[in-house]
Amino acid sequence: MSGSAAQKLVDAYKTGSFRLENWKSHELTPKTMDEDTLNWIFVVDTLNFCFWTSPDRPAYEAEYNGTTYTGYWSMVASINAALQKDIPVCDPKYLSELDEHKLRQIFVPCRGRDVPMFHERLTVLREAGTVLMEKFGGKFSNCIQMAGKSSQKLLRTIVKTSFVHRMNQTVCLYKRAQILIADIWACFLGQDFGEFSDIDSITMFADYRVPQILVAFGVLNYSDSLMEDLRRGDLIPPGDPREVEIRGNSIMAVEMLREKMSALIGSHRSHPLNSIVIDFYLWDTAKSLGDKLNHIPIHRTLGIFY
Repeated sequence: MSGSAAQKLVDAYKTGSFRLENWKSHELTPKTMDEDTLNWIFVVDTLNFCFWTSPDRPAYEAEYNGTTYTGYWSMVASINAALQKDIPVCDPKYLSELDEHKLRQIFVPCRGRDVPMFHERLTVLREAGTVLMEKFGGKFSNCIQMAGKSSQKLLRTIVKTSFVHRMNQTVCLYKRAQILIADIWACFLGQDFGEFSDIDSITMFADYRVPQILVAFGVLNYSDSLMEDLRRGDLIPPGDPREVEIRGNSIMAVEMLREKMSALIGSHRSHPLNSIVIDFYLWDTAKSLGDKLNHIPIHRTLGIFY
């Protein structure tokens, strides 16, 4: 484990870069702590997958309030724009009856490129709405209440739907399910809907962007053969050993970073330190570095778990 990487993150922690309040700092995230925001988070994280781009796979772009967004934020902008047009995209009943026409009213590209994996997004949204209507009285807040302030109990409930991610017969990764819980916790500042007694049991969210910054920081090291595969830009099938190892090792790397940071910081903490806030910081850092990370390729896997 790179001690310099841990120290770099500790320095950022001490400047306030890990504060939960940072979750609301983006112009597209809700600022209120109410049930409407809870439903917004549920929908956004149901759709939180597959926004990576490549030369032959240009970015989906969405406009909201005069600004054009790409990547994850293009999806968020699309949801916000739909709500602004009074499309009830966060209503479980509406989602359960969703069809292609309605979804195209939500995902309106500003340059003609459709949102990636359009039909998969239709499927997961319709399933999410149907499950909430049939099993939870049409309210995601009922899932929270039934979890009894346990993030693990909520996780087990969520992964009974399309949030489940079985890599193979023995390995499951819960990227979208865990980031849903993490976003609720962060948005509600660990209170009300976001109060979980075991929140520190949630790991990082094994995607493709955080491994990239972990390599840049010297925390992960790719073999020459793996780096060659990634630089060719070939699609790696879901469940491929290379994908499983990149994402599994990313989880372990962040756990080790957390342990090292905890030892360096000690007991004098002004705000939480767990794998969630480390992931938030690493993802934001990777996004802010942009083209400066182009020399480290991401792994390209099409699926609903990114």
